[in-house]
Parts: sequence; structure tokens; C-alpha cells
Amino acid sequence: MVFPTYSGHLWPDDDKAMEISKESVENDITRITKWTGQFNNRTLKVYRDAATGTTKGSRAPNAINIRRLLGKPRDDPTFIYVSGHTDCVKENSVYLPSDCIEGKDYSTSRVIPYAEFRDKMCLERHQAPTILVTDFCNPDNVLKLPYAYSYANEKVTCTETGYDTGSASVVIHFAAASPHQPAAFFPEFGSPYNFALHTVDLSEGLSLERIVQNVQIQMDEFPENHEPQQHWVYSSHKFGDEDFFLTLGFSSKRPSQMPTVVEQ
Repeated sequence: MVFPTYSGHLWPDDDKAMEISKESVENDITRITKWTGQFNNRTLKVYRDAATGTTKGSRAPNAINIRRLLGKPRDDPTFIYVSGHTDCVKENSVYLPSDCIEGKDYSTSRVIPYAEFRDKMCLERHQAPTILVTDFCNPDNVLKLPYAYSYANEKVTCTETGYDTGSASVVIHFAAASPHQPAAFFPEFGSPYNFALHTVDLSEGLSLERIVQNVQIQMDEFPENHEPQQHWVYSSHKFGDEDFFLTLGFSSKRPSQMPTVVEQ
């Protein structure tokens, strides 16, 4: 899981603090770590700033580490969770690693363009299913996957995006917000999307559509006063009523599979 805090940094365009609070990050890490405990087996890798306290094996959420993480060959089912900030640099949407600020501007070599997510994650060498979670603003369809699931008006809709998956392997992108929409974080609580996702019980054998529905309902019922936020799920393949996490090899119902959980 990747959890930068941007402690001490200011947004280049308005000099406001970029920092995500230590309490927010700690709560999100705790929830998603507990939730991934439902997976068959896991190897946890946590990328976090020293400001939030380090744990054994934790690493800095900098550009080098994140790029290495996204491009690492995957032979087992893999779960990658990326939190943090995004911005637009030279008309391109980019993700901001912890070390991308140089003075009062971005280092162009250390921001990660959205296109790079696709270039690194949708390669033929990745044999196993991968779930990418993007808990940040304006996530868009960063992997350019062909199907998009969303829930509104008491109905889940699957629409075709017009993209081709470009890979035979299964790739899923859980986006905390819809395109061009901000993703909320609360200083003493964390991310509403993180909270909603961690309520999904793998033992219930839910389909992808039921997961999309349940997560959105949890977000809509979130008690804090915040702007509406609609999560989307993008997929390389269409899914029916089958147990989603069992089908991908993550569910504890199938102990013969050995998925890898990657905490960014």
C-alpha cells in the first residue's frame, strides 16, 4: 500500500499545505491491512513516510519505489492500493509520489503520468489477476480498461469505455471517485472510500456488481458532511454473478491459491 503524507510540502500553485494527516493515514492503513487479512495468504509491503511511523519492511512512497512496484512481474494474484494526491502537469494528469516536490515546483522526472500506470501494469508478462485501488482525486480510467461499473439510482450499470484491454490477464481498477471528481479524506478519520471498501466481507461470496453496490451505499451513508462521491470499478473483463474474489484467486475459500497483497 502506498500512503504518502507530503508533510511540510505546499501545493506549487497556491502555497496551501499538501499534507494528509498522520491520523488519516494510520486509520486507512489499519483498516485496509485488516481487510486484506481475508485473503488466502499475503506478503505485505507498506510504502509510508517516516512521519507516520515506520514498520518492519516499510519503504518510502517515492517515485523509484512506486515505479518498481507497478512494473514488478506478477505471478500470483496481487492487490495494490495507492493513496495520495494528483495534479495536472503540462496538460497531463499525474500521480504525486512523496519526493516529487522540488522547491516550489514539481520534478517532472518524479511525477508519475497516468499513462505510466497502464504501461507498467498491463503488460503480457503479468500472468496473474491484479487489483489496483486508487484512493485519490480525479482517478479517471488510468489503465484504459474496456468496462466501467458504477452504482446510482439503486442500480449497477456496466458500460463499455471504448478501450481495448491490451492484455489477456485480468486487471481490475477500483477508483475511489468518478472521473474528474475529488476523493475525500478527513484528518481524524481517513478516507470514506477506504472505510467502505473494508466493510466488504469476502465470506459472503459477492459478485462484482454487489461489491460495487455495497461500497457505494456505505459511502452514501457516511456520517460526515462531504460532497457526494461516486466510486467506479474498471475491468478488463465482464463479470456475472460469480464470487468475484474467489474467481480471481483472492478468497480464503480457495486456500490452494497464494495471492500476494502489496501495500503501497
